[in-house]
Amino acid sequence: MTCVVEQSFDELLADESVAMVIHDDMASLDCNQAFIDLFEANNKNELLGLHPCQLSPEYQASGAMSYELANEHISECLQTGRTEFNWLNTSMRGKLILSKVELVRLSENRLLSRMVNPQVYINREQRNAAQNGQEISNLAGPDMGFWESFNLLNQHKRAIDVSAIVSKTDSNGVIIYVNDMFCEVSGFSRNELLGQKHNIVNHPDMPKEVFKDIWATITAGEVWHGVIQNRRKDGSSYYVSSTISPIMDASGDITEYIAIRHDITDVYEKDRIIKIQSTDMDTGLPNRVQFNQDLRARRHAWIAVLSFAEIEGVQQIYGDLEYKIFIKNMAAMLNDSAKAIGKLYRTSDSCFALVCECDCRQQTFQHNCQQLVNFLADQYIVLGDSRIFLTVRMGIAENKDAEKTYGQAYLAMNSAQQGGDHLAVYHQGTKEYQRINQAIYWTEKLRSAVKELRIKIFGQGIFNQHGERYSTEVLMRYHCGYEYVSPLEYLEHAKAAGIYHTLTHEVVRQSLQYFAEKNERFSINLDQQDIFNQNTRQFILSELARTGSGQLLTVELLESSGVDFSDIRVRKFLREAKALGCQIAIDDFGSGYSNFEYLASLEVDLVKIDGSLIRDLLNNDKHQLIVRSIVYLCHSLGIKVVAEYTEEKAIVDLLADFSVDYFQGYYFEKPALLND
Repeated sequence: MTCVVEQSFDELLADESVAMVIHDDMASLDCNQAFIDLFEANNKNELLGLHPCQLSPEYQASGAMSYELANEHISECLQTGRTEFNWLNTSMRGKLILSKVELVRLSENRLLSRMVNPQVYINREQRNAAQNGQEISNLAGPDMGFWESFNLLNQHKRAIDVSAIVSKTDSNGVIIYVNDMFCEVSGFSRNELLGQKHNIVNHPDMPKEVFKDIWATITAGEVWHGVIQNRRKDGSSYYVSSTISPIMDASGDITEYIAIRHDITDVYEKDRIIKIQSTDMDTGLPNRVQFNQDLRARRHAWIAVLSFAEIEGVQQIYGDLEYKIFIKNMAAMLNDSAKAIGKLYRTSDSCFALVCECDCRQQTFQHNCQQLVNFLADQYIVLGDSRIFLTVRMGIAENKDAEKTYGQAYLAMNSAQQGGDHLAVYHQGTKEYQRINQAIYWTEKLRSAVKELRIKIFGQGIFNQHGERYSTEVLMRYHCGYEYVSPLEYLEHAKAAGIYHTLTHEVVRQSLQYFAEKNERFSINLDQQDIFNQNTRQFILSELARTGSGQLLTVELLESSGVDFSDIRVRKFLREAKALGCQIAIDDFGSGYSNFEYLASLEVDLVKIDGSLIRDLLNNDKHQLIVRSIVYLCHSLGIKVVAEYTEEKAIVDLLADFSVDYFQGYYFEKPALLND
């Protein structure tokens, strides 16, 4: 919206039918006589230089502080050009003035306020003065009733503000008001809190279920009472007894939420705090906190962790109320049937735990748990018109080390699930244990290897029919000190640990440096993760551009890794690589379902036939037919063919008869270290 046409102050204020004042965002600059009369000033000078809130009560009728609300309206007008709102002022003699304010932007930082239809309210003292014959000017509205009601509300608000921690949010939970005590107790400034949600002071030790219950209660139009552990800006805890209530408009719609809290950190009973923190809100069962405490107190107890696949499904399909009913009923049924075995806990959204409270042997505990599994297999929870049957997986472990026991039982539970069983006992020989142990081992080794430059590149030559080297394929190896380890042993662990892209960067860096100095052709294998990762794509392309080595590099795409050749990221990367001079090869071609369409659409230069088709070529007529067909098709498209795993002369001769262009395998050369 454009500004009001430039006029002098006198021209703008000439209309005396409405009170008007010109001001910037800090102070009044000029006003008309109607404004002077309305505010009962002796002259204009008494009103000039004042911030709008200095002619207002501390709080507006909405409960917001006048200073903060005035700044919001001024900011809005400066941005949009015009705004309207109801506003309470106070005259120089203490009367309340309620009017509709029309705020108009005059220039970049000047505004015009017009006070439309002002209503003046007086207090009892002013009424008595009027009855004694003293003049009360500009009395345009009802008598002292409104003034005294407003004053009473402000006194109540002031009393709450000085004795309680108060905040208000909009209907979405965004903070729109905090009092001084909130700032003092939390350690945050008002500016840091306004516009944020209350999770800015949420303590990580507070169960998430508490906040779910709060929102379920107040969004239903009800008042929530309870104790909350909050976190100050410095990270320390404080406890508040809280009452959170919705505020509704005349139509019954929730417009705001108000929270009134009292700091009970010093007086709240410790046992009460512990109980709140150690109880699951949905089921009433002891939670993970209590489980850990009890486990540390019981040596050599047997525990079981139980998971139910149906819990996640109910969460996703049903509403929050149905989910709570389901969990509560399931926990009650489970607790009743497990009492003879041990104490039941709810340790996460989808898991429960049993702790044996007697000194029984493993066989006894395992037998009892198996009976529980068998019993649960026939049980269901009624939810509306549906019967939801339960699928339980259970893992058992002995409490030898309280810090590790839960994880061990959880590991056994995963092993049961992977093996299609319902129950498993933890021991270090399980596949799941070995997988995780290997992942931990390789994560540590590979991180150290990158820092200590123990990731090395090997090379294996690619030769033509005359035995002349055409190119060298780069192979990555990890040097563990006494041998070089193939990536087959650690690549999946590297991906899981987030180290994979670091290894790719290292191989690319070493390869470009080595072959650029020798000015020889070479190839590097890339899979879908390399190309899908923006940092890796940019690194490869920028290094090729920096070194000018594009004409030396062949990018080998591993078909066996499931590269989606239709993906826009793959196609864009290949176009950019070819623009830098690179050749494109499809590696492991024929290892699975091969899409022949992309051979032409991607402008492929080389196809490397997978070794599974080459190894038994001499004795497998079907493989010979497949290889012949691949060679014929590729040559028809102008694509060269490489045969991998050529390990004996008879295979080489046969492939030469098939017109294969290049060979790679032990018959010609074994992989060798390049950059030692």
